[in-house]
Amino acid sequence: MSTTITTNYHHRTILGGWDLTPAERAEFEYVNWSAVERGEDSVSFLRYRGQVYDLNDTEPGPDRSGMPGELKDWGAYVSDTFFSGIVFRWVQDPDDYGEWYVIAGRYYTS
Repeated sequence: MSTTITTNYHHRTILGGWDLTPAERAEFEYVNWSAVERGEDSVSFLRYRGQVYDLNDTEPGPDRSGMPGELKDWGAYVSDTFFSGIVFRWVQDPDDYGEWYVIAGRYYTS
């Protein structure tokens, strides 16, 4: 089996809960939006290819522990099917005051 990853390597802005529309917020009913608005909790999202992803709900997370071998160069992933999904890589941009961004891509295993 081989895995193909397709990405344009664009730095995508990490979004907070306040950046989402009411309709987008409704997709994440498990988030305690009242706590987020009071500053007692935080959430991070990414818009990619018309979809909003909860970056806290990715596998295994930015520390890369437990990544499947074929995705080891990426920080996290979300599966669409058994053979495909979205990969994420956190990058810090030194030219933008050290701001953190995410590079996203699609993976396919055949």
